[in-house]
Parts: sequence; C-alpha cells; structure tokens
Amino acid sequence: MEPDDPNASVAELAPPLASESAPETPKLLAVSAPNPKATLFGWCSKRKVPSPVFTMTAAPGNGFEGRAQLTLPDGTLVASNAHPGRSHKIVEHAASAELLTLLERLLGPEMIPPPRAPKKPPKGVPQPSPEAIVAARELAKVEARRERQEALRRLLSTASSANVRETFTLLKVQGYVRGVRIEVIPARAGSRVLMMEAQCVRPDGATVHVMPFKAASKEAGEAFAIAQLVESIAASAGISLRVSSGEP
Repeated sequence: MEPDDPNASVAELAPPLASESAPETPKLLAVSAPNPKATLFGWCSKRKVPSPVFTMTAAPGNGFEGRAQLTLPDGTLVASNAHPGRSHKIVEHAASAELLTLLERLLGPEMIPPPRAPKKPPKGVPQPSPEAIVAARELAKVEARRERQEALRRLLSTASSANVRETFTLLKVQGYVRGVRIEVIPARAGSRVLMMEAQCVRPDGATVHVMPFKAASKEAGEAFAIAQLVESIAASAGISLRVSSGEP
C-alpha cells in the first residue's frame, strides 16, 4: 500500500516501534559486574592476558586520580581515561569498568582476545645453535652478577659512621641483605644489664652473627649491631670498612 493512500489507517502509516525494528542491545559486562576490578583480573587470567596496570596520582584536594591499561596478545594497548575518587579502590573500580567496556566493544560480546602474533626469524639470517643460546644465557648471568657486585661496592663506598643506618636500609631494600634479626636478649631476673644480639644473611649467602653484647640502650645497641653487619658485608665484597664506634 502506498504511503499517500487516502484509505490507509494511522496505524498502517505510523513507523514501526524501536523494539520491533532492532534487537535489544546486550547488557555490557562492565555495567553488570558488581566488582569490575575482580571481573577484569578474572578475565585476564582466563584469557591469559597480562594483568592490567594501574597508574595513580594525587588529585587536587583530598583524593586520587588514576588510569588503567593492558596490552592484548597481539600488542594492542587498551587504556582508560583518568578517573577521580576519594580512595584507590574507588578509582581502580572505575578505571576497570571502563576497560571492560572498551574490551567488549573492541572484541565483541565473547571478549576473545586476538592471538599472539608469531615471531618469525628474518629470512636469510642464520639462527644460533642451542649450545650458543645456552652459552649466551650463562654469559648474561655472569654479567648480571658482576654488575650487581659493582653496584654493591659503589653503595658501600659511600658508607660512614654518620649514615650507616641509611646504608643498611638501602642494602635491605635492594635485596643484598635478608634474614635480618636485631633483638634484645631476655634479661635474667633482677638483672639491669641490657643484652642484645643480631644476625643477617650476606649477599654471598653466608650468615653473619653479632654475638651477644651489652648495650647502654636499645637504640645504641641497634646502631652497634648494624655497623658490625655492614662491616661484615663490606668485607665479603672485598672492601675494608670501619663504621663501628667500638662501644654499643
């Protein structure tokens, strides 16, 4: 029937309703997820995609501003906008929700990531033998150990009695020292003498013990123990260092 037919009814001329002309849009996963961050990490784990990285900065006022991004197997970078919030948790959930929305729009409802691009060696370039690869890896390990040892020597070369605590803290933070224990020995009944002891594991794997000693105070004892440990660590690195006052 033609639209200008004078006998046509209003219902026949009216355009079809939206629900009749197009299927209902599926609900986005980001909108339906009660915990967007957990949902995003779960998807990454299931699909073997590297976990997202969150970048957080302090926002004007009392709050934060953060973004989230992840890289798909084919190298595609997916990143959110900056989201403000009163806490890290609020910001991370908001950024995660946006990433889920972006991923669903990019990958479709099934959210199946693209396969990793195969790495093919250039044509005409000779490939190293398995023995050469193993030798190169071992050489890299030796070089890494040498560089770490040099970094340890540089750090210890700046140590002095004035900054020995800071030096020891850096040794722990950078992983040169582990298993640190500096503590007060329980005193005998009626004794007013403060006894302390200490130990740690040096970079060479040896355990250093500072035998029980008397200390005027806990702070003085800690300073003495730290100085003794630093001197032992320096000796293991071939450095003669004297940072102890001699009296705890």
